[in-house]
Amino acid sequence: MSGIPDWDKFVKKKITTSDSRTLEEELGAKGKVVYEHVCKVCKKPFSETEEQIICDKCKHYAHTDCSARYQNEIWDHLCIIEDMGMDKSAFKVLYGLKRGYRKRQIEKAAGFTGNEVDFVITKLAKAGFILHKRLLVVDSYEVTYKGNEAFPILEDIYSEEKDVVEFAEDLAARGSSLGFGFLPNVELRAGVIIFLVVVVGAVIALQVVLSRILWWMHYLRIGMDVQFAVQALALILLAVLLYKLKGFFF
Repeated sequence: MSGIPDWDKFVKKKITTSDSRTLEEELGAKGKVVYEHVCKVCKKPFSETEEQIICDKCKHYAHTDCSARYQNEIWDHLCIIEDMGMDKSAFKVLYGLKRGYRKRQIEKAAGFTGNEVDFVITKLAKAGFILHKRLLVVDSYEVTYKGNEAFPILEDIYSEEKDVVEFAEDLAARGSSLGFGFLPNVELRAGVIIFLVVVVGAVIALQVVLSRILWWMHYLRIGMDVQFAVQALALILLAVLLYKLKGFFF
């Protein structure tokens, strides 16, 4: 009679799970296992009157408030975030750009470093949520159709979270937006402007120094080929120096 459990040692275990494919309970040699269904997103159990939504993507249970219509199906919020590749940092940047705020304002309100916000912007552009264009010293950011389509879903997912609420409030307190969310967000790159000023100053300084050197070479009757070689060498050295310096500005 080895198939009959030892009732003296029989135990009952309660395990929480969001997987809709698990049985409500199992009876084994080591006891009875009861599975209590919880929401995959918030990990909270369902009340007797609540409808249990099953995510069409992963087949796990979720509350109605923790799911949304996506890809013409009902997906839980975690599956939507994973499919879009839109974590909270990406949403904050998308939120700020859509509302017409400048990159610097978003960076300060979110507590990002310059490298972090640039990384997120690059990720959003690669995913097709924004267009990032550069023309000389000007950067422009425009939320695409894909970004506008995804924004209401993401706003529903993240808008109640404390740090996102604080971010939106801080962003509003730091200054007004452009006011036109449907227009590109255009801003000057200060680092590039400063670098161009340095380049112009360096070229002028080089010309002054070269003019004196060439005058003395002409006075000493040094050949034109040598003068040309000196000018070429000076320009090469200046170009190398400026190339090394550009990393400090952008």
